[in-house]
Amino acid sequence: MSERRALVVGLGSIGRRHRDVLTDLGLDVATLSRRDGGADLASAVGRVRPDHVVLAREAARHAADLRELAAAGFMGTVVVEKPLAVRPDELDGLMGAPFRSCAVGYQLRLHPAVRAVRAAIAGDR
Repeated sequence: MSERRALVVGLGSIGRRHRDVLTDLGLDVATLSRRDGGADLASAVGRVRPDHVVLAREAARHAADLRELAAAGFMGTVVVEKPLAVRPDELDGLMGAPFRSCAVGYQLRLHPAVRAVRAAIAGDR
């Protein structure tokens, strides 16, 4: 069985968390961040040849990063940290992207409704 590879784009707290989880799952994980100075997404995809990509950069770049992945011929799975796009029109033309799958990751633990449910059932079995 060949080794599974992942590319995590963005190394803020969420990007680092994704990197750590993927590493714990046994994937070979490469990273790309603005600290890499000049490295772009397309060249990183060509160099790493990932099966999975996590987009965890600033939200304003997510749709552009998806376009760049598609243009680079990436056909694996993509996880995009929320939001998928800042404006709906940024998603125009992405429906035909060649990705195996694309999911949006989000965390609801601080959502008021989730907090209210958690408080309401606190101590219950």
